[in-house]
Amino acid sequence: MSIDFNLITANSYLHFLFLQPLNAVFQAVSTYWFVFPMAFEMLITSLILKNSLKKLVFIIFAMQSLVMLLMPTAINNSLYARVAVYLSGAIMTGFFIYIFEYLYRKQSLHKTEGKYILQLLGAYTLMMAGVFIWQYSKNVYLISASMIIDMIVYLNGLLRYNFDDKQFFWITARRWSVLYMTMVFTSEFFMGLTFDAQYYGAGTYLISMGLALIGGSIINIISASLYDFIVFFADVALSPWFLIMMGIEMGSLVVFKIRTTKQIENKIRLILMLLAYALYTVIVPSFLIPNNSMIPFIGWTMGIGSGGPVAPLLIIPMVLTYVISGILSLLFGSRQLCSVFCSAPVMYQGTFYDSMKNSTGRQNKQGNYTK
Repeated sequence: MSIDFNLITANSYLHFLFLQPLNAVFQAVSTYWFVFPMAFEMLITSLILKNSLKKLVFIIFAMQSLVMLLMPTAINNSLYARVAVYLSGAIMTGFFIYIFEYLYRKQSLHKTEGKYILQLLGAYTLMMAGVFIWQYSKNVYLISASMIIDMIVYLNGLLRYNFDDKQFFWITARRWSVLYMTMVFTSEFFMGLTFDAQYYGAGTYLISMGLALIGGSIINIISASLYDFIVFFADVALSPWFLIMMGIEMGSLVVFKIRTTKQIENKIRLILMLLAYALYTVIVPSFLIPNNSMIPFIGWTMGIGSGGPVAPLLIIPMVLTYVISGILSLLFGSRQLCSVFCSAPVMYQGTFYDSMKNSTGRQNKQGNYTK
């Protein structure tokens, strides 16, 4: 249908279809003639079946439809692309928060639900990587392929899956848990990358990384590739938009934790950790003092010295930091490091991660969870 409408509305599309058929098909998939009808079909079908679907399944289907609707390639307009990238990222972030909280509250999933979530995360990883490639080069191959995969996952789940089959405890299903956490991170990584590319410009952002040219002997190619991977990974993981996204996602779990915590002291500590992450990890180093490489502590996102350069100016404050940490450990115990200096625990003190502390149990033959 999308190809037919493109043939009708674009005079040059027929010539393009004969000369480059594969490219023409992928271009057709990336336009609103495919994106909008497919998204509305998915959303309307989900609404019709709402009463017969579990709440979790309906939310997944609805979220999937909205993300499809907000593909930035659908309309050839820079403002639309900018809005679509941020809105689709916000919907995905909300979806991750919901799944994390759901896993904490329910402790178990139907096997079909677990399989579907992994397939969807795989499709979204490809989709976010495809969006970045499109932002950089306007190549739509990967993003169009990911939309087709996303559509197949949806239709396969809708028509074939039994979402009321046997349940499993995700805490004890270590392979599923590892795959889930890995795929959540990879999709979040590429989502943060698309945010950065949209905010700074994809080409400008890549140039700012200072990546090495790959060429020459095999040793030079391997070493340059390894260097570029480390720099690329670190630059994205420490970028403001990735940290904002992760802060909202993991911070929401901490807010849930605050609501259920009874001790007022722990409530205050968690609130202070959230404020510290927002101020010292994101707002001050990224927006107030962007050139902060010579200022101790500012921009050290994940603990003592994690983001600070080793320079003579920093030796004294770093030594004093370790001295103070040692004194506090002597007085209050070793946990003070994660309670005072390090902002990383705010990423792991949400309800979902608390469940993983007790992952040593086993599932018996009746499917019950035992220690």
